[in-house]
Amino acid sequence: MIKSASSLVFACLMGFVGGNTGLACPQDSYYCDTTYFESGESGETYEVVINYDNYDMFDVHLDKLCPIYRNLTQLNSCAPLAGSIVIGYYDDEFQNLIPDYESGYTYNGKFYFRPQNDTVIAMKEYLYELMGTNSINPGTSVSQFKSGLTKYVNQQGYSIAYSSCGGSFNIETAKSYISQQKPIVLFLNSYEYYVDAGISQDSTHMSLLGRRSSNGHVLVVYGYREFKFYTNNTLTRTEKFLIVAFGDGTKGYLSVNSTNCIDEAYAISIY
Repeated sequence: MIKSASSLVFACLMGFVGGNTGLACPQDSYYCDTTYFESGESGETYEVVINYDNYDMFDVHLDKLCPIYRNLTQLNSCAPLAGSIVIGYYDDEFQNLIPDYESGYTYNGKFYFRPQNDTVIAMKEYLYELMGTNSINPGTSVSQFKSGLTKYVNQQGYSIAYSSCGGSFNIETAKSYISQQKPIVLFLNSYEYYVDAGISQDSTHMSLLGRRSSNGHVLVVYGYREFKFYTNNTLTRTEKFLIVAFGDGTKGYLSVNSTNCIDEAYAISIY
């Protein structure tokens, strides 16, 4: 049964972001990209414009995509929030994962995930407690994430497995897991993220509004998209993206032309 999270007050004042007091991660092994309540709000914004004559695109994604949730209640909650998204994804198949809640519905032959409500928020708060977020350092470690998510899934009567996407992140391995309909959780030491609403494209150019950050963050991958851009029939640029639920109520592209930003990555199965 889902418990409500206990109140937690954690002071680690490291400056101000957007008028709120921010907490900074003391080391890369703890992931806490956050300002006060939102995940992933720090960093610099920028725009990338790509011009071309034509392009090819390769795409693979989870058939149902995944829920798009956000943190509204607790400090440094990107890891519990990522766990909540994974649970919401599997709840459609294993409906006791979130008791008294249906994570999605089918309309005109297409599946849609519901937006979060108080039940989803309570689940995330309980994961925050089970993961011990902020109990050792600001944020959540990989081992805390796995331990807390496993406890939750086991309590609901199911099992869970974590499959690594390589010692250093392997895109081909990740694509294989996505094809098997398994969401992937990434533990990032930095990122370049392009929110879906800030991406526009026409026949001759693509514009991407992005955010760079050197903070650690945790998010959920539900697809991969690769573009090859051509000018005068010559390949001029290749862009590789993971399609992600970022944890701030948005979806979009995580740039993976370089995978050095990824510390660890796990495809998650619940059964």
